[in-house]
Amino acid sequence: MLGYKDNYRCFEEVLRQYNSYFQRKLGSIPGVYKKSNKDYYCFIPAYSAIEIMDTLRMVRKHICKKRQISQLQLKFLDCGCGIGNIMLLAKSAGYEVYGIEYEKAVCEVARDLTWDRSSPRRGRKNDAIIHGDITTFEHYADYDVIYYYTPIKNYDKRKCWTAKLANDAKIGSVILSYGGSNHFSNDARFKILPKMYTVYEKVAS
Repeated sequence: MLGYKDNYRCFEEVLRQYNSYFQRKLGSIPGVYKKSNKDYYCFIPAYSAIEIMDTLRMVRKHICKKRQISQLQLKFLDCGCGIGNIMLLAKSAGYEVYGIEYEKAVCEVARDLTWDRSSPRRGRKNDAIIHGDITTFEHYADYDVIYYYTPIKNYDKRKCWTAKLANDAKIGSVILSYGGSNHFSNDARFKILPKMYTVYEKVAS
């Protein structure tokens, strides 16, 4: 019988193959793999499903305990969501999931893959995926947990964006800053959560 970690290693391998397939598929679409904006990375697969799932669960537990609510539908946003692979992890961890993606073709794949199976597809659009620019997005305060994995290639523009994110996020929200180049560790408005590397909670405005 497989244990918890073994199950997630199996899942992680499936996710790796799934990511690889869509990288190749999207690479064959003109203007997608090469990007329509040179400052943005193309779709980047998650590097550790086990670590991300564990972190998402700990973050959920932390927020629910702090708000003294046992069952809470937390809103999760993936900035630069790609095909929606992290959204699937967050959904399985109990979040209400949303994503924003710059590349239109990638956005359409994400809309199809993350569709809620309980609702009909015919004539409807998956509004959980926003086709837009994270640097001009005006609704970060709507979300409880915000995730990103270095979505902007240009360092100065990425720094400007994380400053905007820090300003716009609501008090009590948590930011999962993967891929390095985060700018929250020296921001007095944020504290790092115990035992969660590069995971920050906004505690002051």
